[in-house]
Parts: sequence; structure tokens; C-alpha cells
Amino acid sequence: MRLDPKDVYAFQNVADAYERLNRFDEARAVAERAAAQNMGRSVHFTLFDLAFIRGDEAAERHEVELAGGKPDEPILLMFQANAQCALGKLQSARAAYAQSEKASQRLGYKEFSGGVLAEQASCEAELGNVKEARQKISEALAVSQDRDTRATVMVVLPRTGDTTLSKKIAEGLVREYPTDTLLNKVFVPVAQARSDLQGNQPEPAVARLEIAIPYELGTLPNTAGYWVNYIRGEAFLGSSQGAKAAAEYLRILDHRGIDPWNVTYTLSHLGLGRAYALQGNRAAAKSAYQDFFAAWKDADPDLPVLKQAKLEYEKLK
Repeated sequence: MRLDPKDVYAFQNVADAYERLNRFDEARAVAERAAAQNMGRSVHFTLFDLAFIRGDEAAERHEVELAGGKPDEPILLMFQANAQCALGKLQSARAAYAQSEKASQRLGYKEFSGGVLAEQASCEAELGNVKEARQKISEALAVSQDRDTRATVMVVLPRTGDTTLSKKIAEGLVREYPTDTLLNKVFVPVAQARSDLQGNQPEPAVARLEIAIPYELGTLPNTAGYWVNYIRGEAFLGSSQGAKAAAEYLRILDHRGIDPWNVTYTLSHLGLGRAYALQGNRAAAKSAYQDFFAAWKDADPDLPVLKQAKLEYEKLK
């Protein structure tokens, strides 16, 4: 930035680096300085993230509105959809996913359109709507068979119970992209670990994820984000290792800036509550559940994952 005060990439990278380090005020100062100088659209992705982190819905809407009619409109709409999903606002999320997919089709972004549908499938699956997730997976694969769409679908499928198709897609991707580091060392192992969990085999799931350790908390786009830690946390819950599970969820919760609108971030509060409950720490468990309910204070009330969380919380009283 000092060498070339007009270099948009310098501003974007500095703002993003601050965000990933949870230094949100500094990130916002850099991003707003770039936006004031009209230094490209990508800095507005960061501004959307920061608005979501501080709970500023008006600023979020402003960033989405600024993208209207521009090439990045589908991207901001997908951010908005994922953000609504992270708060348990599924009806709002579905509307934003539909808008994003429609804008993608209008602009001829076939692959991105498939990616949006795959993202919605992931949202539906994490919130417990298996039937809807399967439908969106079918729609995504019908629209695009690109690498990113298939990789997302591969990770979601075990959550819907379809480990066979997940394995088939993984084998095809590995054949096509044998030197793709993140595919082979993150996304395929994550999908395999999820399949292990579907088969009630938590120990093999943990072993699968060993290869992904160097890539944990990698930042977007197209990186590990929270997934490695989150699924490892699920595996430790499955093997009744509460302390180890808690460590994974705390690692996620300590890194808000990595992927702030990923639903696994808010769900990590719930995972942490379950981990503390396994350890017999009722006070800590209740506090973690309360943090989850606070994050989802405006969530749709009929979500399967929310209903289950409330049942678990009642047993702690």
C-alpha cells in the first residue's frame, strides 16, 4: 500500500488479513478507504463480512444493493444467503439463494449457478433438512459438473445419507485433478470423514483428517475454512471425547474472521455445549447452548437442529 497507494489488490489483501486476524476495526478502516476511492468491487466483499460480524443489517443490505446489476451481484447475494443460513433464518436464506442463482443465470455464470445450488444444499443439510438438501444437490449437478460444484456436493452428500455417490464423485475428481492440493488433501478427506461418521465410525474419520491439518482455517475462497475442525469435533463427539471435541469448537469460535458467515461457526456454539455436557460440566454446557440460542434468536422456529438443541438444553436444567 505504501509503495503503490492506488493498488486495489494491496488494499484488498491488507483488509482481508486484518479481518482473518479478528482485527475488525483495522480491516474496516482499510476497506472503507479503498471503497471511498472506488478501488474496485472486491473490497465490498470484505465490507459485507465486517457488517455481518458486527450485526449491522443495514450495512449488509447496502453492500448487496451496491452490487445490483453489476458482475458481482450473484456473489454478494450468495454471501447474504449464507449469512442468513448462519443465523438460522432459512426462509430468508432460500430467497437470497434463489436471487443469486437467478442473477448467475442471467449473467451466464453457469458454474457459479451450480455452486450456489450446492451451497444451498449444504445449508439445508446442516440445518437438518435432508429432503431439501437432496433436491438442491440434484439441481446443482444438473446445472453444472464443474470441479467446485462437484466438490461441494461430494462433502454434503454423506450428510444426506448418500455415501455411495459421494465416493463416486470423489473418485472422479481425483482422476481428473490428481495434482489439486486442496481437493486431494482437504475436500476428499473431509467427504470421506463424513462418510465414516454416517457409518458410525468416528475413529477412522479422525484419522482421515490428519492429512488436512496443515490447511485448517484456510481462508476463502475455495479453502478448508472451518470444515476440518468442525467435522473432527463431530467425530470426537461421536466417540464421547468431550474435551477433544470442545478444543475443536473453541478453535473455530476463536477465529471469527476466517469465514464469518459459515453456518458451522454458529453451530460450533451448539457443538461446544454438547462437548461440555459429555464432560459433565453442566454450567459450561448451559452457557454454550445459551450462546447458540442468542446467535439464533431470530431463527425459524421449526428447524430440526434448533428443535433438537432445545430438547438437549432442557435435559441440562
